[in-house]
Amino acid sequence: MARAAVIADHITLMSLLVTEHHTGEDKHVWPNLIERVPGEIPLVHVMEEQHAGVHAGIYGTPTPPRLRPATGMALLAGRAGAD
Repeated sequence: MARAAVIADHITLMSLLVTEHHTGEDKHVWPNLIERVPGEIPLVHVMEEQHAGVHAGIYGTPTPPRLRPATGMALLAGRAGAD
């Protein structure tokens, strides 16, 4: 069971990291691309759809939940002494 907990924590951490990464792109990268390179708007929409697909696979909804970064930090801190 201890191994299952480690794997579950890893999946949770990776899900948080992917969601934080996507949230940053959604807020800061895509709007700038649309503004600066309007010819790539269709590609930006494809990337947004891909994010929604990843979120749907992780959370069952295309919009990720509001995350608590402290959760990821707690998982990292707990793993630091696990060896």
